Amino acid sequence: MKREKPSGNKITKNNPPIISPIECGNKLKHALNKFVDSDFIAVDTEFIREKTYYPQLCLVQISNAQSSMIIDPLSTQIEMKPLWDLLCNPNV
Repeated sequence: MKREKPSGNKITKNNPPIISPIECGNKLKHALNKFVDSDFIAVDTEFIREKTYYPQLCLVQISNAQSSMIIDPLSTQIEMKPLWDLLCNPNV
């Protein structure tokens, strides 16, 4: 299948997102700047519940029309506050 030349930065079938894992706080804060001016964001979460009574957040996926990323909240080097700040922003 031939990949068509993308038109603009929109995510489409022929212009899939480049997804980079975020495992440290500095990368997360910088990466979330792409989402601050978004008209919308989409968020998907995954949880582990194998050896715990309560589910444990293990993956966050976030996307807008131009960019996507995955966040590893289990990393010992990450602080999730910038994500929570973005999710609480009434302008997004």
